[in-house]
Amino acid sequence: MKINNKVLMFSLMVLCFTSTAHANRGMDKVKSGAKAIFTSPLEIGTNTLEQVNKNDNKLFGLIAGLLEGSGQMVNKAIGGLVDVVTFPIDC
Repeated sequence: MKINNKVLMFSLMVLCFTSTAHANRGMDKVKSGAKAIFTSPLEIGTNTLEQVNKNDNKLFGLIAGLLEGSGQMVNKAIGGLVDVVTFPIDC
């Protein structure tokens, strides 16, 4: 019986220390997700400038950049939202 109590106490101590270590990871996930959500509109401007500079036809580059940037914005915002919503779940 004494051995079981020692094992139980040791297990509880390990559990207490590991749960505080995971707390920072969860908050980092929230911060990263919020940053991705708030900076996602910048993808439109970034991709538009890249496409305009890359293509000889500036109008085509503008349209392609706006479309590609919008897709990247949605992708980044959804990824950030998933991080914010699922931060308690440790992967």
